Amino acid sequence: MPPVKQESASAKSMSAKTPPAKKPSPSETARAARLAEALRENLRRRKSQARERKDGEDDKDAGS
Repeated sequence: MPPVKQESASAKSMSAKTPPAKKPSPSETARAARLAEALRENLRRRKSQARERKDGEDDKDAGS
């Protein structure tokens, strides 16, 4: 029986490469676009609310 060749641990890890990055599916791309738009809309709404609150505080100060 011939001797069995043993690979070192470093040789095994060298041969194990990470798979190439997958191209996102159309549904994943569409979901990412919907999420991005929802985040932008949420930011617009929060900024508008903050401006309204600030304007309300200014009105109180001017009236006193």
